[in-house]
Amino acid sequence: MELLWEDFQKEMNVTLKGAFNCCQEVIPLMLKNRGGKVINITTVATDNPPPNQAKYIVSKSALVGLTRSLAVEFASRNIQVNMVSPSITKTDLTKHVSKMYLDAAKNDTPMRRNASSVDVAKAVIFLASSLASFTTGQKIMVTGGTLPLL
Repeated sequence: MELLWEDFQKEMNVTLKGAFNCCQEVIPLMLKNRGGKVINITTVATDNPPPNQAKYIVSKSALVGLTRSLAVEFASRNIQVNMVSPSITKTDLTKHVSKMYLDAAKNDTPMRRNASSVDVAKAVIFLASSLASFTTGQKIMVTGGTLPLL
């Protein structure tokens, strides 16, 4: 295994610590306002991890755990905590990903395309809306029909 602990810590700091710090700032305000919504972005890869992505998968899996724990902890206080889990999504962060990999991911997706940032945003908008007022601790999969391995 070529993964260095320092690299692992950096990933955890961005993904888990970043979300944790945001929650520490906003949840007291939500409690004061008697409700609110937290929406974290995870990944479908936590359910079907690709090789050589341990630091990313572990950090996102920890975020899944944090999301579900906070959902249970604050549900009675009218705070919903959910997550959106997209498959590979065309963004500036995926510009470095090879066309061959993106095409393979697209061809493995039942809808035969990669997710867009708009697809992810629509799921976030749903969770932020009153339509999701009885939804907490849930993972909305934005995958074009790709199902996780269980």
